[in-house]
Amino acid sequence: MHQENKTVLFMLLIKELIKSKGLKATPQRIAIYESMRKLGHACADMVVDDLRQNFPSLTVATIYNVLESFVEVGLLVKRFSLNHKMYFDINIHEH
Repeated sequence: MHQENKTVLFMLLIKELIKSKGLKATPQRIAIYESMRKLGHACADMVVDDLRQNFPSLTVATIYNVLESFVEVGLLVKRFSLNHKMYFDINIHEH
């Protein structure tokens, strides 16, 4: 399978996953979830930095709200670092 086909398939899987949780699968939500899959765990600022080139209009507030909505439906969990900074984590199981 070509890389382009794998990318399209992966995007469709993300879209269906988001929709299965009752959320609208907007391009921004898909990009934010894809960014979290790549980063593993991140704060909203890190996701902004990752997406800035392709989505320059996305704000930290928008990304934070989307990340929070992902937590509410079980796609992500919140974790706190030793310095009490909050991160979002794609690994929803305890570790």
